[in-house]
Formats: sequence, C-alpha cells, structure tokens
Amino acid sequence: MNTPIPDPHLRTPFVQGGMYHAHPGIAHLCAVIRSGELGPLRHITSWFGFVATQENGGAIAQVGGYPLSLAMLLAGTNAGNDWAQPENLRCFRRESESGADLLSLAHLRFAGGLTADLSCAVDTDWDMGVNLTFAEGLIRVTDPFWPEGGAMHIQTLSMAAPPKNQVVRATGDCHAWADPAQTLAVARWLEAWHTQACDAADTFVLPPVHP
Repeated sequence: MNTPIPDPHLRTPFVQGGMYHAHPGIAHLCAVIRSGELGPLRHITSWFGFVATQENGGAIAQVGGYPLSLAMLLAGTNAGNDWAQPENLRCFRRESESGADLLSLAHLRFAGGLTADLSCAVDTDWDMGVNLTFAEGLIRVTDPFWPEGGAMHIQTLSMAAPPKNQVVRATGDCHAWADPAQTLAVARWLEAWHTQACDAADTFVLPPVHP
C-alpha cells in the first residue's frame, strides 16, 4: 500500500508508547545496527500482548504502537536515518463481537528489503519482546517497552563471538520523542493497521513466545 494520507479524525492515539525510545538500551540497539558488527539487519520481530479486563479500543490502539514505533525507529537506523516508514503493510485481526480487535498481526516491508513481523493482543498473555535478526547474529530483548526498575535485558548471539548478556539501566526519567513528523507517521500507520482489510491468519508469524 502507499503511505496513508493524513486523516484529521484518526481513531488511534496520536502519541503511543514513545517513552522507551529514550532508554539507553534502545540507544545500544541502534549503535549495534550502525556499527555493522553483526552484519546488516534483516528482520525485526516484536510483540506486546496481555489480558485486559476491558477492550478500551482494542489491541492496536492500546499496545500496537509499541512494536510499530520500535520497528520504524530501528528500520530508520538501519537506513542511516532517525526513523523510517514502511513501504507496505499486511495485517490480520481477530475481533470481538463489538468489533474491537482483540489480537492483531502485521507484516511490514521497508526500503532495502528489511522486514518486520509485529504482534499485539489484549486477550493473550505474550508479555513483550523484540528479536533483531542480522546477517551474522541475533539480538533478543525481553523487556523493551517497560523495563522493570529501569533495567533492560539484552542478549546478543554472534557467529563470531560467545553469547553476551547485558543489563542496561536507565540513568534518569525516559520521555517520549519530540519529533512531530515521527509521531504523526506512527499514528498514520496505526490507523492503516487498524482499518486495512485483513489477510488470512495463516500467512503471518506468531511471536516466538514460550511457556
């Protein structure tokens, strides 16, 4: 699909899940991407799912902005920019009787061939996470959006070095980003995710969550 046209009546929140961008753990991920030490970034898998007591607008509105904004940030870093918009988006939604999305999956493609699989839910306890697949390694983060006690846990698997586990702690309060263009772009793509016609569920990848 083409980049969505701005809609003055967006149904999704205008600012969603941006405070984690200021965490030094996210800066670390961006630094690894820029360094090229694991080779080019090939794929992003990110998810956020929990069991809510009320629908409150659905999964995309409540937590979809977290994996989406992170994917746009990392894709931009991979391209040498602050953030990037997808070239296209496909999605699946499971809805309640009232029409609220309880679970949704999305597949994004960015310029240069980078892809992302995103998942969000308000009826399934996936917790949260992000996996970054590089040509020569993998990074796993188990708590990218709400690091407990300000500590983000990062595991790096490299073809050229032993596995490395790091705990990156915030040095102060984390605040949402201040780039209006990025904020609006995330809102546009959340709206596209929320309204675009669905594809079949079996064409998407569920998050790599294990009991």
